[in-house]
Amino acid sequence: MENTKEIDKIKILGILSQILYIFSSLGGLLVFVGFLMKIFLFYDSSKIFNNKKIFKNYILSISMYFLGGLILTLVFIFILLKNPVILFSNPLYILEILWQNPKLLILTIFSYIIFVIGAEFYRKTMLEFYKLTEIQRFKTAGNLALLSIALLPVIIGFFIGIVQIVVELIAYIEINPEKLSEKLKQESINQS
Repeated sequence: MENTKEIDKIKILGILSQILYIFSSLGGLLVFVGFLMKIFLFYDSSKIFNNKKIFKNYILSISMYFLGGLILTLVFIFILLKNPVILFSNPLYILEILWQNPKLLILTIFSYIIFVIGAEFYRKTMLEFYKLTEIQRFKTAGNLALLSIALLPVIIGFFIGIVQIVVELIAYIEINPEKLSEKLKQESINQS
């Protein structure tokens, strides 16, 4: 029962961060706040569950997302500088420039691979949550996160990403702090 408050905090951080992601269309500030809450969520979870993989995998995940996003931003800036008028009049011009410039195409493909690697680390984070909480939806959310990034180029990945956010939100709602605290207490007794 001593970990109940900490587990309840994890549950609340998870729920709030997912709700903020759902409403991220309201602006970048909500996404940033949700992002910070997720960092605290996984950091606290690593400490409470004595499982460093949770935080480590999440940090690796966001590092990969940041790196992939940085590369894509640089590619986009280069394309924008090349001919901004045509870019805004014809969005498919991006594809034309990528095909004409193999270096930009390779960088774009490389950033996509980095995003997929980041999603795999996020999937591993969710898998650790599944192992600890025995809530199947965490495992499903991790698999959907990887699938959404993998299918992002064919647009359906965006919709899978929305489903992933909702599934993860439901998983956090399903956390039972008393049950989980009792499980942690039992495991610490068994290890002694």
